[in-house]
Amino acid sequence: MNHEALAKSLADPQLEILTLISMLIDEDALYKGLEVLSKDDFKESMHQALFSEIVKTYERLGRGFQTAEFIAEIKDRKLKEYLLVSVNRYLPMADFDYYVGELKDYSRRRKIFNLLPKLQAKIINQVPADDTIGYIETKLLEIIQEELEKVPLNPGKS
Repeated sequence: MNHEALAKSLADPQLEILTLISMLIDEDALYKGLEVLSKDDFKESMHQALFSEIVKTYERLGRGFQTAEFIAEIKDRKLKEYLLVSVNRYLPMADFDYYVGELKDYSRRRKIFNLLPKLQAKIINQVPADDTIGYIETKLLEIIQEELEKVPLNPGKS
């Protein structure tokens, strides 16, 4: 598998939109998603934008909201059309925890994959193995720490 094909396999656009739709139709999923997900967990730019809009809407209202209320809040016409088409096309069927687990797994693999060019450069430039291993350890710890430091938006539910 070539580099581009591998990079493309590190995301599932359908999983991403199902996660977002789940957050819009299930208040518990909304709160959980706000607690554990970040924009960077989504690869598709439209999905990153939708997640950002969900966060902004929640922060502005200070409470959960209905799907129709959220759609009315979206100012970007393309984003609104995309969401309307997606809501009509997809119906979440799995447990939200499954969606989140899979989404986080894709996100972690992308972060690790993105380390490869720098790792290759270190090897090509004959950086000592101990320094290269130190680099890898540091970057992997940063990925782990980033998730541990995800601060909930205090949605009031757990």
